Amino acid sequence: MRRVTAVLAVGWLAVGLAGAYRYLRRYDEYRGFEPPATPAGIARGSVRQVSFFSPAAGGENRYLVYLPPGYDGRRRYPVLYLLHGVPGKADVFTTVDPVQVFANVLIAHRRMRPMIIVMPVGRQGTLAGDTEWANTGSGRWMDFVLDVEHDVDRRFATLADRRHRGIAGDSEGAYGAINVALHHLGDFSVAESWGGYVDSTPDAVPVISSIEGIRGFFLAAGCSGHGFGIGPGIGQLAADLVANDTPCVDPTPFRLSRLLDGSKVEVGSI
Repeated sequence: MRRVTAVLAVGWLAVGLAGAYRYLRRYDEYRGFEPPATPAGIARGSVRQVSFFSPAAGGENRYLVYLPPGYDGRRRYPVLYLLHGVPGKADVFTTVDPVQVFANVLIAHRRMRPMIIVMPVGRQGTLAGDTEWANTGSGRWMDFVLDVEHDVDRRFATLADRRHRGIAGDSEGAYGAINVALHHLGDFSVAESWGGYVDSTPDAVPVISSIEGIRGFFLAAGCSGHGFGIGPGIGQLAADLVANDTPCVDPTPFRLSRLLDGSKVEVGSI
């Protein structure tokens, strides 16, 4: 009888531990939400993990890649690179924020051009992963991004030019995306910072402006810690300027030149 009781107790404990593991793993991957799924009737792309040799990393490394619905290697696509934060992981883009689901839906509704989306796997999962996606003592992580770019252009049917290549990221990856793009303007025509490091200007007014002397270069920055509140408005004005549409508000107070041409700088001047 004792033996039967012991076996049942061990079995009960094993089932409980397995259930706890599944719960914790699902929470780690999906933050308590249901696993992401593309709605019925929507064509689905695919997500793959690719291993390749990276000279910058000094060995084998990986990236995740989303291929749009109907990808067959014959038609060529633009590419968006997404850099994860710290202590994040590349797969936050496919679990917590399921880019493949959003892309499938937006492409189906013709609100997004079909594209390839690439998520490099940096040093992830711990605070030691705070590499800034830069070439520093922690490694050649900016060069690693370029290694990924070269492998993607070699392996997949991409439009392999600056016009059809963009880069973005969240948190540390947001800083990294801007930093990589500014160091490699010949590689990326679009760079976006999502929830990047806090930046500020002398008058606490954002800069939303074209950059004089650099055709096609627009800057939207300097939220001074208020990006969560005024981000949508900044995004709309920036989009208007880039698209050469009628601005939603007068862009003059947000011009970069106010900080460079001797204009009087006053905090809260708008």
